[in-house]
Amino acid sequence: MFDQGEDQSVTVVVPAWNAAATLAAALASIADQTRLPDAVIVVDDGSTDATRAVAESWVGPLPLTVIGLDINVGPAAARDRAIRAATTPLIALLDADDAWEPEHLETLLAERAASGAEIVSPNAVFWDPARGRGAGTYRDVVTVPPEAEQSDAILRHDFVFGGTLFERGVYDRVGGFRAEFSGSEPWDLWMRMIDAGARVHGVEHATYLYRVATDSVSQSPAAVHSAVALLDDVCHRVANDDRRLAIAVRTLREMRARRDLMLAYEAAGDGKVSTARRHAFKARRGPIAVRVRACALLFAPTAARRWRDRTVERRRADAVTR
Repeated sequence: MFDQGEDQSVTVVVPAWNAAATLAAALASIADQTRLPDAVIVVDDGSTDATRAVAESWVGPLPLTVIGLDINVGPAAARDRAIRAATTPLIALLDADDAWEPEHLETLLAERAASGAEIVSPNAVFWDPARGRGAGTYRDVVTVPPEAEQSDAILRHDFVFGGTLFERGVYDRVGGFRAEFSGSEPWDLWMRMIDAGARVHGVEHATYLYRVATDSVSQSPAAVHSAVALLDDVCHRVANDDRRLAIAVRTLREMRARRDLMLAYEAAGDGKVSTARRHAFKARRGPIAVRVRACALLFAPTAARRWRDRTVERRRADAVTR
């Protein structure tokens, strides 16, 4: 349970790879907090642009340390490197292309004090600096289940928003981010922290600005592939618990279907019709939304890919409002 006498100092961790165009806005939002962090660590993850120079320009205005890596190691290892260097009991995560509302950190700390939770998951809105904020929030789509249900629910889907606040002690106890699951490393971490007894509290008030990407038309292939590997690992980890194993196996089956759907779209985009149909046939084992798309790919791969791309672009355009 939360103790009002505990040290509430917090370090903000920002992994950054070729983020020169967005990092200044992220750091400015930290500097504008109503409750300033006690430390900020930016990891320049082998960038080839001016990311490090941008980060270093904020040394002074912020209690900021820059860790420079010679090669790109990925977000999981970069975050872990920063957290290992931190000396505070609390860690807050911020991606280099996102930003915070001024009350973000104060809100998360207050919610932690009120709930006693070891993990505090913020609410977010979609955001484009040129067009503004979206009308809906992350919490409208993903809810945090009651504490008693969280151990099973986290095996079904990741309900913890990535830019969260958590206790360093629990992070250390479970071994931290694991680079072998880069792409789905937050989900892996929350699973192990919840298994270790951590509770998740979801904040309703939206204070995190999640930038709408402009350079991708689909879910990250790395995230899909790593999620399959992660669920395979989970199935081995819970093999002695029949109930939880059944949940993990079902989720693994769904993630494999989503992977095959993604591969089918990729093949269709490359004009490999037979390959697209082969993956689409496998994807028919997934949930109904995946099955519907898989059937469309089976009958008309190229047209289905064009329809998917138009749908994704339309949804991105609708995610934010002027």
